[in-house]
Amino acid sequence: MTRTEPNQPMGAAPAGLDHVGLYAHDMDAAAAMYQRLGFTLTPLSQHSGTHAVTREVVKAGIANRCAMLGHGYIELVAVVDPALDLRGIPEGLARYAGMHIVAFDTPDPGQRIAALHEAGFAAEPGVLQRYIDTADGPRLARFSQVRTPRQAMPEGLILTLRHETPELLWQARYMGHPNGARALAAAIVAVEDVDAAAARYARYLGVPAERRGGEAWFTLRSGRLALVDQAALAARLPGSAAPALPFPAALAVEVDDLSRTAAVLDDNQVAYRRAGGQLTVAARDAGGAAVIFCANAEAAFAGAPEEP
Repeated sequence: MTRTEPNQPMGAAPAGLDHVGLYAHDMDAAAAMYQRLGFTLTPLSQHSGTHAVTREVVKAGIANRCAMLGHGYIELVAVVDPALDLRGIPEGLARYAGMHIVAFDTPDPGQRIAALHEAGFAAEPGVLQRYIDTADGPRLARFSQVRTPRQAMPEGLILTLRHETPELLWQARYMGHPNGARALAAAIVAVEDVDAAAARYARYLGVPAERRGGEAWFTLRSGRLALVDQAALAARLPGSAAPALPFPAALAVEVDDLSRTAAVLDDNQVAYRRAGGQLTVAARDAGGAAVIFCANAEAAFAGAPEEP
């Protein structure tokens, strides 16, 4: 095993893996698929955000439903009003339906921007807002984002954010899942050149990568990020094929009890593969990104190929 060290000290390294997001052609179909996997989803919530040109906060034509976990969450995103700002969703869907968003959290967006500039990245602030259903009626959830140009992080919409109103997102009524899901354990991203991508993410995240063969893993305060080459992807997800490179290929979810998760999948007639203390649902049955159920983040890391 080798380590790829960050080139620059980063005073505002992300505290953890905040969430992943999947783009869907049909929200109802994507939601039904995730409910079959045993997730409880939040109601539909339409976005508002910073306009790319005017920098004003305007209503967007996209909306989400989320599986809120004890740590992190999974976001399903779809177009709901084609006449409004679509935030690049159609362009993403033209490449593939599946995971496009990997988001990290930070306690201080301003410090994070300064740290990214120091590490050689262009970065700017952004605002995201959306109304969320609560027991007291709709309330406005607010997010402070740190954005880098897509060409600098070509793996997808890679961003850092701070939740300004976390109590609106993490509502107890949406956090109980039939499959026993309790945390977002990892995001796995297929890349063409693991060495180059690992060096870049070490600078972006401010933490070293652990190298094992064709994989590079970043351990955060909560959750992990893995960069894998095509051979490592095939070894982890037999039968999978990247529709494009780079490609966020899979997410791992920590669950209370794998036997409970398996029972839910069996009851809902969802096919899965059991191996190495993991239950893996193929991308075709999970909205375009494989879902790996595991006991913890370390179990998601298990089975990584060793260097020769």
